[in-house]
Amino acid sequence: MAVLLDVVVNHKMGPMRRNPSACSAWMRRIAPKSAMRSSNAKLDALHLPARAGQYSQFIWDYKCFSGIDHIENPNEDGIFKIVNDYTGEGWNDQVDDEMGNFDYLMGENIDFRNHAVTEEIKYWARWVMEQTHCDGFRLDAVKHIPARFYKEWIEHVREVAPQPLFIVAEYWSHEVDKLQHYINQVDGKTMLFDAPLQMKFHEASRQGRDYDMSQIFTGTLVEADPFHAVTLVANHDTQPLQALEAPVEAGSNRWPTRSSCCVKTACRACSTRIFWRQL
Repeated sequence: MAVLLDVVVNHKMGPMRRNPSACSAWMRRIAPKSAMRSSNAKLDALHLPARAGQYSQFIWDYKCFSGIDHIENPNEDGIFKIVNDYTGEGWNDQVDDEMGNFDYLMGENIDFRNHAVTEEIKYWARWVMEQTHCDGFRLDAVKHIPARFYKEWIEHVREVAPQPLFIVAEYWSHEVDKLQHYINQVDGKTMLFDAPLQMKFHEASRQGRDYDMSQIFTGTLVEADPFHAVTLVANHDTQPLQALEAPVEAGSNRWPTRSSCCVKTACRACSTRIFWRQL
């Protein structure tokens, strides 16, 4: 059995706190319809005091982030753009164009235009591989992160890793052209989950015997580039009530789920992943 480590470096959440003794950065509130207006809110440096520099001496200050979803004075939720040396040109435009620009997703949005940030994440990769001896990585939410970063990061971790690494990225789009474009941007250095195929499984489970199984691979990554495709029936996000809800529904005999798994395992040119909940 091989172990993949889940890499979530698009943002930081919970443990971050605002340091009242640090210098402040001006914020701009992102109003509805992407219009911006000035705000008097300030963001102080974010740090993890409880760790006391044990694992890294790096300080995550306001220059490491481009946006945040909560301010304390006044106490308000929303999307706030941080004004610093790296955000003068706006949000990072080397990301998916969904919503116009999908740089910001949630929490404290990490800014990969800061070279110190990208070097720290490479350091973290070396540290975590040494600590866990993992066999590879699942890269989370890559559509929100510049492809050039992950191209360099993957090159780095493969160079320093003591063994070959299996790497798969989650670029959740049902447009296979976008998946192929990302694969080209990273020079084919990572595989991608086949989100279009997962949606096909969802639709087939809804339609049952009326679904044309001869079209199951049409418009999927398995069809376009099986070498870089990792198939799946479900994951944590596709379950009911989740952000990307597209469950593969099953009757009393669980036929759709079993059928989907059979189709997946028949795709010998690609890799298959089974969600633990279905085991």
